[in-house]
Amino acid sequence: MKKIVSLLSLLLFFTVTLKAQTTISIPDTNVSSNTVIQLPVNSGPLEVYSLTMHISYDTSVLDFQSLQNNPFESVGVYTLNIDSSGGEIAVAWFSTTKVNITTKLFDIQFLYKGGTSAVSFTGANELTDINSTPFNITFVDGSVDILTAVEEVNSQIPDSYELSQNYPNPFNPSTTINFALKVRSQVTINIYDNLGQRVANLVNGSFSAGFKSIQFNASSGSRRIASGTYFYRIIANGVDGSQFQQSKKMILLK
Repeated sequence: MKKIVSLLSLLLFFTVTLKAQTTISIPDTNVSSNTVIQLPVNSGPLEVYSLTMHISYDTSVLDFQSLQNNPFESVGVYTLNIDSSGGEIAVAWFSTTKVNITTKLFDIQFLYKGGTSAVSFTGANELTDINSTPFNITFVDGSVDILTAVEEVNSQIPDSYELSQNYPNPFNPSTTINFALKVRSQVTINIYDNLGQRVANLVNGSFSAGFKSIQFNASSGSRRIASGTYFYRIIANGVDGSQFQQSKKMILLK
């Protein structure tokens, strides 16, 4: 399977006003199947006290994975309702404590299964400030992050979880990371800088047991990062209740 880490500017149709529909199209010629994609959602700089959002997607093309970089979960009253069969996501949040937004609300992650997809804001979508002023919600720049395509290394099933040292290391600009899952697991792999700030999310999805491989390109799309020392971390939660976490160091030399 082809491994891709890139940023694609795709066709974006937007006539964004409150209760209007915003749609982003994902042509199947540009995105490989079995790939986790990430859609950033933008509002502009705000001090937010409430949020209502309805999103629809084509379940034959996309499987919803998660909302990432979501500041609303940690304060106030937050609910996320997902209809995975009907392709509907409903988000509701309110608080007496404001959440400061610079540009991006959060990222929506899907597993792309192939075909032509449409992800739309539908119905009432509202952000309000302390004065109950509504603001628009849009996709950022019409962009989609192609997070990763995970490749099967072989058909054997390992006896334990494992995170291997990336190779080459040091690297410029690409490196390969191998990991092993003893059972089907929900897997997240992030990359952090020396300050503990996340600079990239490589994997966020469910994967079968086996030996896996992904590639990280530090000079591709939105992931252009400077030379230095970084850390990559895996968190795997198995269907049998097992858990695995491990971090390793990588060095980027440009």
